[in-house]
Amino acid sequence: MRYNSFSDVGSDLSFTLALLNNEGDGVVLTSIYSREETRTYGKAVRKFVPQQGASKEEQSAISMARSGGSV
Repeated sequence: MRYNSFSDVGSDLSFTLALLNNEGDGVVLTSIYSREETRTYGKAVRKFVPQQGASKEEQSAISMARSGGSV
């Protein structure tokens, strides 16, 4: 899913991508774009549950992956 992380950046250049197998194991990748820098994070997922704290966008991407791409 693509989204705008900051109101002063004009487009949806941030993204979150969940790469999970049928059992819900894998990784969720998030890239946060701002005017000064871009940061990318990877978090482990086990049985559709992130192993570290997850943002609402990361939770949504995991839900989308679990339902086959639609929330």
